[in-house]
Amino acid sequence: IINFWAAWCPPCVSELPVFEKAYKENGDVIDFLMVDLTDGVRETKEAAADFTDYYGYDFPLYFDTMQEGSYNYSVTAIPTTVLIDREGRILKKHSGACSEEVLQGYVDELLY
Repeated sequence: IINFWAAWCPPCVSELPVFEKAYKENGDVIDFLMVDLTDGVRETKEAAADFTDYYGYDFPLYFDTMQEGSYNYSVTAIPTTVLIDREGRILKKHSGACSEEVLQGYVDELLY
């Protein structure tokens, strides 16, 4: 599960606790990549890391400083979540904040 987000984005911030819970429950069997869209101006590595530290998030945090990830996954709005199967195929792409129920459905789809 790849999630593209930024700390300045209210819908992104609203879904992060849902991702943290899913990561804690399933992080041993599903890879979670929480990709901060880091442009160096509006969003910096330091700001994103400070934000996740402040809220105690443990999910794996990555920084898309060159916008390569967002370009390769055709991210046009955030938050965007991408589901990828074991063979590397994109199963689903979700634009907008994920509710707990939606994310749990994605987790279930990957597990079964």
